[in-house]
Amino acid sequence: MRSGFGIWCVASALAVPAAAAADVTEEVLRSLGTPDRVETSIGVLEFDDGAPTAATADKVYDAMTFANALAVYNNSFRGASA
Repeated sequence: MRSGFGIWCVASALAVPAAAAADVTEEVLRSLGTPDRVETSIGVLEFDDGAPTAATADKVYDAMTFANALAVYNNSFRGASA
């Protein structure tokens, strides 16, 4: 019974086409990448080959910390006032 399963696996593998391909325009490829500089409300974020620089990572981390602290304040000041 297992030998039939092995034959089925081999036959299935041979029936699969070698590789799929698609026509993709240069514009689509550029739109998928990360630009080197992005201007945001927290300042300019810089990327090196799609990865954030150390300064960008620090800036985003600080912005997230501030947003979380503001959320904690906004969610708790009513209870503290009561």
